[in-house]
Amino acid sequence: MDTLLFLKSHPVILYSCITVIALGIGSLLGLLTYRLPILLFKHWYLQCTTLLSEPRKIPTTPTSFNLFSAAQCPQCYSRLAFWQCIPILSFILQRGQYHSCQHQIAWRYPLLELLTLILTLCVVARFGLHPQMLAYVIMTWFLLAMTWIDVEYQIIPDELTFILLWLGLLLSLCLHTTTTADAIIGAVSGYLFLWVIGHLYQLLRKQEGIGYGDYKLFAALGAWFGWQSLPIILLIAAAIGSVVGLFLLRFKQQITAAKPMAFGPYLAIAGWFVMMARPYLL
Repeated sequence: MDTLLFLKSHPVILYSCITVIALGIGSLLGLLTYRLPILLFKHWYLQCTTLLSEPRKIPTTPTSFNLFSAAQCPQCYSRLAFWQCIPILSFILQRGQYHSCQHQIAWRYPLLELLTLILTLCVVARFGLHPQMLAYVIMTWFLLAMTWIDVEYQIIPDELTFILLWLGLLLSLCLHTTTTADAIIGAVSGYLFLWVIGHLYQLLRKQEGIGYGDYKLFAALGAWFGWQSLPIILLIAAAIGSVVGLFLLRFKQQITAAKPMAFGPYLAIAGWFVMMARPYLL
């Protein structure tokens, strides 16, 4: 309690601590969004190889490659020193190149770290030092990771959506982010609604229109904010997706079955916006 009072009375120290934590989490998200999809693809490819009994090309990675192995250069796989892993600062110190092989450091890393910092500070400023703030910060990190992965790889890992879903249901019990009944109904109705829409589209157009990851993400948002939030989340997501789709078509970017437009990022953005705007929207 004394620590909370001290931080409240010294906002410079409070936001300095939050900045350090957010940048560190942003660095971890950079690692997560790079490694998790590759690990999933390798797992799926190996399953396909076993099932079809034919060789398949899988991404080449070192034997120690997993979510918890030491930071490595993604090109030469040399281990990175501590100073090469400092969020944003290491990118500046190395002038955008890996020290070991002079290969360019992808902009995804400093950009994701910076986004994590900005969004975290927004949530802290909006909700203050409150247990709900910590829950919403964690949710923000999950939504950012899922958005990044879906944009790059057109997948939303179950490992992330299921954790977010169960967290939403559990927090409805202890933090009262919504009532437990509304959270359960939100999770079920969120999944079923998009499932029905997706399967109707598939019946009519003979192709998949909405991915299963989107169903699960919508269910997770329903668990966090209750079933009442789902219409406004879907409306905002559809509006943003339509604007982005028109923008892409305007600049000759084709959206086809082979190259679909991910819907998950717009659901995540809409969910985050509803979280920040509560209780004004609901």
